[in-house]
Amino acid sequence: MQTKLETPCQLMARLIRLSEKEIKEKEKLIQSMKKSLKELQSQKNPDKTKIDKIKNGIQKLEVELKTDKDQLDALKEEFRASCGS
Repeated sequence: MQTKLETPCQLMARLIRLSEKEIKEKEKLIQSMKKSLKELQSQKNPDKTKIDKIKNGIQKLEVELKTDKDQLDALKEEFRASCGS
């Protein structure tokens, strides 16, 4: 049985789809964390340690998200230049 290898354009298209999916998942996670943060902050005596931990997590994910989006844009640009779509 022969396995069909992906062309470079097929590989890039698959990587674009995977990156877009990961970005959407990361965006959902950030929104969920922001909701949890808001709920925690609205409590009478919120746990400052938990608040700081969530804030730091959101900040880290937002930095990663920006990097992911920049990399996706570069990959899409390369795909258009190389594959014409």
